[in-house]
Amino acid sequence: MPKTIKLFHILGLVLFFGTVPVHILLGQIALSYFENGDTSLAATYRMILVQVIQMLTLPGLALLWLSGLFSVFRSKGRILRQKWILMKLALVFLVSVNGVVILTSLAKELAFHYGMAAATGEIAEEITALTTQEDLFGTLNLLMILAICALACYKPGRIGKTATIKHPEQKVEQITAT
Repeated sequence: MPKTIKLFHILGLVLFFGTVPVHILLGQIALSYFENGDTSLAATYRMILVQVIQMLTLPGLALLWLSGLFSVFRSKGRILRQKWILMKLALVFLVSVNGVVILTSLAKELAFHYGMAAATGEIAEEITALTTQEDLFGTLNLLMILAICALACYKPGRIGKTATIKHPEQKVEQITAT
């Protein structure tokens, strides 16, 4: 991976992965204020969470996809011969769909319902169900993200493989791939 593309990939990682704990924290703060009756402050935190998703999480995910796809094209697809990369890409796809389609929608719906509760004083029954769904899909995304990190660090299938050097004049006969 060229250094510039690697830089964009790392920036995408920081933006995307870095917002995961922020998402959890803002959601819990909003829920705490909501449970204590301060629906206005709860709604504010929920709106901040939606802004974080739109301004940091989604652009980070886009950077990850663009830099990753560029690396695949640059390698002329050779990188896809590695099983760990295919596993990683499958998980990245699932994380992306879960994050963009499900979790982003849930965050927007919750922000809407929190805002309505703050404006009208009426608590929507959907908030509890939506919060449970967000917790479930958020936990699933976190577990998949951790699996992606483990795949990227350990690269299963590459560990312990050896490559024989084809030039006998070289002193080292085998190199262990790491």
